[in-house]
Amino acid sequence: MEKERLKRLKRLVNVFWDIQDLRIASQNRFSSYVRLDMMEALGIELPKEKSLKKKEYTEDKLRKMMIEKFGLEYTEKFIEKHKEPIYENIVNQLEAIESMLEKEIKYEVSDHPVWKIFLKDVRGIGEVLAGQLLVLFDPFKAEYPSSFIKYAGLDPEGAKRERGHSLGYNPRAKGIILGRVATSLLKAKSQYCVFYYENRVKEYKKALEQGLKAPLAVSHRRAIRKMMKPFVCHLGVCLAEVEKAPIRKSPYVEEVLGHKILAWKDIKDITKKEIEVMKGNVERQLGTKSLVE
Repeated sequence: MEKERLKRLKRLVNVFWDIQDLRIASQNRFSSYVRLDMMEALGIELPKEKSLKKKEYTEDKLRKMMIEKFGLEYTEKFIEKHKEPIYENIVNQLEAIESMLEKEIKYEVSDHPVWKIFLKDVRGIGEVLAGQLLVLFDPFKAEYPSSFIKYAGLDPEGAKRERGHSLGYNPRAKGIILGRVATSLLKAKSQYCVFYYENRVKEYKKALEQGLKAPLAVSHRRAIRKMMKPFVCHLGVCLAEVEKAPIRKSPYVEEVLGHKILAWKDIKDITKKEIEVMKGNVERQLGTKSLVE
């Protein structure tokens, strides 16, 4: 990809992140205002705003409490009154800016070699998500594919926070890889789900043996990491090949994970139906259709 176009993509994605972060922070703040007003109406002691935990008093929970105390009609009018239109307008405008940036990101990504030869064929990866992945990783700063894993916070040792020490990973990359990308891959029944379902039952049994609380949730998080490691490796190697970066590639699978795993060409043709079958087998073995507690 031309340097100027890559530079433009990086700038677009950085601005997109800034606007998205502002929109999310604004939505959370506006929501907290409504919840604080509801708590005050209910006579609940108001905590300092920063310590107000959404899980403790969600808007839905407070709404039910108000209905019990004041009735449905009063509650609906109260909430409507305290959701000021100006706040909704601000969020709508930020969402419009996000959409505008998304169009530009899609345009730049559509011509990127890594999109054409790899990412466009991965179910669950669209142009906007691809654009974020393409600017997160610099193949010239990676000596091995394992460098990408560490950078994304997938290395258990490198992902630990220690006081007085700089982070060994990029928090933004970790959040996107384990959050948006992983969620999108699972929803789309991506080819990479083969790694998730191959490891889910193993990790569940391991969590039980370790006596951990919420073994379903623990095994889900661990299986997510098992799925994302090969994805990040494949992405890193593809970036290095396209950019002609001097990265050591062979035998990268053994170097990164300590055992042989499938390459992209081996899983590319796995269908949604095959993933659904794997998911069904895992659900039967775990005895639940809800794979996350």
